[in-house]
Amino acid sequence: MQHKMGFTLGEVAVTLAILTIIVTVGVPAITNLIDDNRMTASVNQMVSDLNQARTEAVTRNGRVVVCPTEDKQTCLGEGRWDSGWMIFVPRDGIEQPASPEDILRTTRQTRPLTMRSGQRLRVRYLRNGMALGTNQSLVICDDRGLEHARAVIVSNQGRARVDDVPSGRTCQ
Repeated sequence: MQHKMGFTLGEVAVTLAILTIIVTVGVPAITNLIDDNRMTASVNQMVSDLNQARTEAVTRNGRVVVCPTEDKQTCLGEGRWDSGWMIFVPRDGIEQPASPEDILRTTRQTRPLTMRSGQRLRVRYLRNGMALGTNQSLVICDDRGLEHARAVIVSNQGRARVDDVPSGRTCQ
């Protein structure tokens, strides 16, 4: 008796059914994991840059500012950080870099995230590392909405931390 190599129609149907279940369950989980990792990377980059700015203020014994930017040369006049941000040394009380040498770092935001700071347009560090003004919350959202959003909060002492989004804030 000779056996033929191959699969029966039933075996193929069962294999396809199992594969369909794995793809249906697995793809959304993997997509969510990727989105979580992108969010974490963006939040960590923001915290890292804020810590760098605070360290620069103490090291230079002078003010250092972090602000949103689109062109990597000037601060935006609104609290949209979606395109990126820069760290710079302000001169003569001007809240913009006076020259390219004043810019210490620029970070371009390439992920499709919404980043808003509300009414506070800049984070200003003093020579002692404290942040000028009140606590500032920067809300970072992706297309999954407020339930997956994170907030980077800068305290008056200048420390940046990550937390849930404060009540009353939205992703818009």
